[in-house]
Amino acid sequence: MCGFAAMIALGGGRADPATVEAMAAILRHRGPDDEGSYVDGAVAFGFCRLAILDLTPTGHQPMISADGQLVLVFNGEIYNNVELRQELVSLGHVFTSSGDTQVLLAAYRQWGRECLPRLNGMWAFLIYDRRAGMLFGSRHRFGVKPLYRYRTADAVFFASEIKAIRASGRYTGQPNWSRVAGFLLDTQLDMQDAGRDTFYVGIEEIPAGSAFELGLDGGTTEWRYWSLPTQPRPSLADPPNVLFDTLADSVRLRTRCDVPVGVSLSGGLDSTAVICLMAELHEQGDATSRDGELSASRTSHLTSTNQRTSSRRSSVPRRCSIVSTSIPFNCGTSSIASCGTKTSQCIR
Repeated sequence: MCGFAAMIALGGGRADPATVEAMAAILRHRGPDDEGSYVDGAVAFGFCRLAILDLTPTGHQPMISADGQLVLVFNGEIYNNVELRQELVSLGHVFTSSGDTQVLLAAYRQWGRECLPRLNGMWAFLIYDRRAGMLFGSRHRFGVKPLYRYRTADAVFFASEIKAIRASGRYTGQPNWSRVAGFLLDTQLDMQDAGRDTFYVGIEEIPAGSAFELGLDGGTTEWRYWSLPTQPRPSLADPPNVLFDTLADSVRLRTRCDVPVGVSLSGGLDSTAVICLMAELHEQGDATSRDGELSASRTSHLTSTNQRTSSRRSSVPRRCSIVSTSIPFNCGTSSIASCGTKTSQCIR
């Protein structure tokens, strides 16, 4: 979970660095590992980073392309970054970072707005394209990562959280009482059938599955690049195995990281299935974390993060393979039983 804020001045104006700094400061809880800023005339970015891929300074954001023409702030993860990197290298791109942020930047340079259908991941990002004098932004297909926008007569503000926009000192609106009433009376959250509306008048949520281009003159083009009804219905000869293979591949991609991976277990079938597959990937040697015990570098990373965030953690000094294969789950249910089946077989 990272956080970013941006100010785009319109009509020849200049972005105020202090404004974006104040916005980004509100988001520091989202990114305790690093922070950065970028200011160039009408455009200002602020970023707070939670490092998951490429923990070195080469993963720093805002990330600027080698020629200085593209600037990216990105919250999320591109799960197929390894495969995209290989394709982009074959097309002549050179990488200095092992993370996914530089892959996203190169993908935009190579394919422009058509990079979006190639991405497998979750994201909200902004790219300042100095060549075209415009901002390109997108939110991933189901809107897991947040992105909000507020427009005044002379500027447009973006942020990962509404309170960052309010912290700009430029927000002059008031609560959106119709949305508040919907929440209090009908328990409707702001993302349920609310369109772009939020709890604050004038602050809108960028829709899931959409992208936009914002010119420095204020002109905006917005479109939906993905929606579920437009996807063709596949013909599956063996639905159970297709489901298993798809889920297994999803877990494999999502366990690519440079920090320890944890699973929140609810006791239901979904979280149980995830940890079963993680155990199976571990046994096959096909997971990023190839041992269950934390290495010295990973332990150090956790300790330093805990110190910065004043959080606590509990260490379980047992190997992942032992923990994940010795718990006797009841196959087909989420309850504890004594069927003796290895968890990596429970969802077969």
